[in-house]
Amino acid sequence: MTLHEFSPLPPRPRWQRAVEWIEKYCISDRGGRVHVHPEEVAQLRQIFELGNPPPADLGRMSAFLALISLCGPEPLREVMAPWRLEVDCWSVWRAAGYEVRDVLERRGATICCPELGTMFEAAA
Repeated sequence: MTLHEFSPLPPRPRWQRAVEWIEKYCISDRGGRVHVHPEEVAQLRQIFELGNPPPADLGRMSAFLALISLCGPEPLREVMAPWRLEVDCWSVWRAAGYEVRDVLERRGATICCPELGTMFEAAA
């Protein structure tokens, strides 16, 4: 099973799948698993359920959303596709857990997922 696939479960809202993916595959600045805080859940609901573009200042969530756009589940990647996130590639790389890093490649200021043909370029 690849990182962008989920086992068959009852349908969940996209924001909930985003929270689950972040908590499973992303790591915090201290190297442990991430716990998505209630205010971050509210931001994810705005993005994934209402289609609102991510605000410019998302803090650590910018890196997590960049990872979702690279190798998250397809319905979540599609939501993130039109938006450019203001985050550097090193923050994105540091937020990636080991399972995620196994499917990504760094190429200078670009991170890509060769399997999915997706890439993230740092904001200029």
